[in-house]
Amino acid sequence: MRDSILISIHPEFVDKILSGKKRFEFRRKVPMGGIRQMVIYATAPLMHVVAVVEVKSIFSDSPERLWRSTSQSAGISKKNYQKYFKGRDIAYAIELGRVRVLNNPKPLAKICSSLTAPQSYRFVDESFLKKLWRT
Repeated sequence: MRDSILISIHPEFVDKILSGKKRFEFRRKVPMGGIRQMVIYATAPLMHVVAVVEVKSIFSDSPERLWRSTSQSAGISKKNYQKYFKGRDIAYAIELGRVRVLNNPKPLAKICSSLTAPQSYRFVDESFLKKLWRT
């Protein structure tokens, strides 16, 4: 079943997700058919897989309307949001649920040597998920 993705996120926003201040992850594209959970890879300078987050819902709308409905828990400034979606007709917001933080964040290569950090997202399988929780 392809319902788990690996997603790259800048450390500034990872911190906001882990603290609960950011309840929506904004994307220009999302997987068709929905997702159940996201594995969060914190980009440089951390460069580690740090958490698994439940996906509650995925919303799509014009960037303006989506901002109005998500801005209270966006964890990003309106200016940066507008810059990210400039020229786009559709914006996506992934509503985040329960966050499970890894006790020992790991470099991606330690979990799966054949994977590189995705530009957008990458599906991961059950064996990848099991390796996350091994010490």
